[in-house]
Amino acid sequence: MCSPGFGITSRASSEGFPMNDVAIQVRDLVKEYEVYAKPIDLALEVLTRKPRHQIFRALDSVSFDVMRGEVLGIIGANGAGKSTLLKLITGVLEPTSGQVDIEGRVTAILELGLGFNPEYSGRENIYLSGLLYGMDRQEITRKIDDIIEFSGLAAFIERPVKTYSSGMHSRLAFSIATAVDPDILIIDEALAAGDSAFVQKCMRRIRQLCSHGRTVLLVSHGTGLLAQLCQRVMWMESGQVKMVGPAINVVQAYDLAAHEQADAAGWLDTVDDELTPSSKAAMSADGPSTIKQIMEGGGTEK
Repeated sequence: MCSPGFGITSRASSEGFPMNDVAIQVRDLVKEYEVYAKPIDLALEVLTRKPRHQIFRALDSVSFDVMRGEVLGIIGANGAGKSTLLKLITGVLEPTSGQVDIEGRVTAILELGLGFNPEYSGRENIYLSGLLYGMDRQEITRKIDDIIEFSGLAAFIERPVKTYSSGMHSRLAFSIATAVDPDILIIDEALAAGDSAFVQKCMRRIRQLCSHGRTVLLVSHGTGLLAQLCQRVMWMESGQVKMVGPAINVVQAYDLAAHEQADAAGWLDTVDDELTPSSKAAMSADGPSTIKQIMEGGGTEK
């Protein structure tokens, strides 16, 4: 089932779930897309029955487990496959191959604002979202005051959501999602839009959920947040799991790689600024081998 402000799915545990302590098990997960160079190529493929597409593999044989009561962080550059992975876990997308086993009810915040009715007030969207999460109206009514209080949006709750900032969307989405008391909470960058005080508040609630055996899967570019909150972190790169382990170890390795990449990019910018027009023309003609020689020998000759 898809739902508000985020995509959601609720699924019972699959038959033969391997371990009672495992909340999420992912095995050999693959997601591929057919990519066409031009829109007309799809029509030509149908008419000629000859393939005119290339295969783009967004996820490539991803496998991992998430334990009950664990906060697993996921980190990686844009395009690494993080959001695709979460959409496959929640059932928003179907995998090309592989298997996802989930035990318990899943609540996910995948995209802020998605599913909220922009014309409805914050209060009305709480009811809308709660119903889509599977709560009945009486349960929502019992919880609505706590949801509003946690969000800190009491002064704005009767205003249309279309007037809310991204930070306000984040507050409302997180407050509703955690009020459902899910077995598994999945968050894709939702905390990035919140202010530091609200992020700290969210961290306390996440820890509280985990202390009661709940499981959290958290995607973030904030390495500091992941190091503080997660027991383990998984680093994704080009649709694959590059590294998974204790949070501080993975975060340090990721930050080091990011700094080295930034330094290399800065070095190339400096080289570009210092090259003469004739050298740049030669590099354009000769390709990467020229760059390789510059980096190895400090000159521009091949």
